[in-house]
Amino acid sequence: MSAYAAQLQALHDAMVHKHPDAMLPLIKPARHNELSTHTRLAVYAGGYDIRLIDATLADYPALVHYMGDQECCDAIKAFVSATPSRY
Repeated sequence: MSAYAAQLQALHDAMVHKHPDAMLPLIKPARHNELSTHTRLAVYAGGYDIRLIDATLADYPALVHYMGDQECCDAIKAFVSATPSRY
């Protein structure tokens, strides 16, 4: 496996499977050290989940209408958590 492929795999594992340990050493420190490397990666991972949830909500407006915003959002969060991306 190339170094780049290993980095992509580490990023995938950090984002999807919430295992940042392999990715942390690959991230350069922030210029002013305002946020730790772990915190910066956590922000990115949280954004990944939010984008998946928002995309799914946008694809199923009728379901959102009939279930209600919060109930549908909760169901989609559970689905995203239970079925992580394989790619």
